[in-house]
Amino acid sequence: MTSSPTALPVVAAPDRFRVRAEQTAASLRSGGTLEHLHDAVVLMQPVMVGGGFGDDGVAKETFFAGLVRLSPRVTGAGWPVTLRPPGLAPRDVVTLGPRETLELATHLQPCGGRGQERCGLTVTGAERGSVSVLTQRGAMTAPVWRFTGSGIDDPLVVVALPPGVLTEAPGAGGAPSPQDGDLLGAASATATGPTSLTVRVYSSACEVDLQAHVWEADDVVVVGGTTGGWGGVAACPAMLMATPAEVRLARPLDGRPVVEVVSGRLLGPERS
Repeated sequence: MTSSPTALPVVAAPDRFRVRAEQTAASLRSGGTLEHLHDAVVLMQPVMVGGGFGDDGVAKETFFAGLVRLSPRVTGAGWPVTLRPPGLAPRDVVTLGPRETLELATHLQPCGGRGQERCGLTVTGAERGSVSVLTQRGAMTAPVWRFTGSGIDDPLVVVALPPGVLTEAPGAGGAPSPQDGDLLGAASATATGPTSLTVRVYSSACEVDLQAHVWEADDVVVVGGTTGGWGGVAACPAMLMATPAEVRLARPLDGRPVVEVVSGRLLGPERS
């Protein structure tokens, strides 16, 4: 995916966009998702928030395949922390231990197999810490374990919060499929002020007459766009564009989630 430097025009939502936005919002309401999001904290990035394997592609594949051994020397348990989600009351929780935290980043597999060792990586150290993570409410300090070991160039930093403390980002999976193929989803939405968003709208490299739209309700904001078609080209590069648009809201967000029109995927909003 690439980003275009050209800003899209923002125009009033046409009927086809409005109808789809209403369907998406209704689907999110039907299961209680929107109501839940008023008090939930959604992690808007992977649980492994830092670290890596440099140019060692084999080590990376081994890790994400779960072929990782935790050395017996790695000991430790969870510890009490106070989370301070933006806009919500503080929450006291107990973190996970190192093994449970490692399981969040990769599903650990048994190392023994047919008389031979299968695991290609060994984690030999784990250290407590904290980092700033991105939630749908803005940045929040979260507890982490920092893992070190053979083949790990930079310590692997994994959020150490138990399942249920952070809510998985929802989508409107039950919403009807769009009937009109000229609807465009969005890659992200960043709040630049109480009533302003920068939305990056998806399109192919050859689509023309792109426009951005917004639809608002009391409990949700739906963003995305429409396209005028392919612009008369016979073939188009397989390239996905994400073009920014500056959207003005009718009233302040006030904690309303921002979702994209095609899938209902939660975009945040992020905060600039």
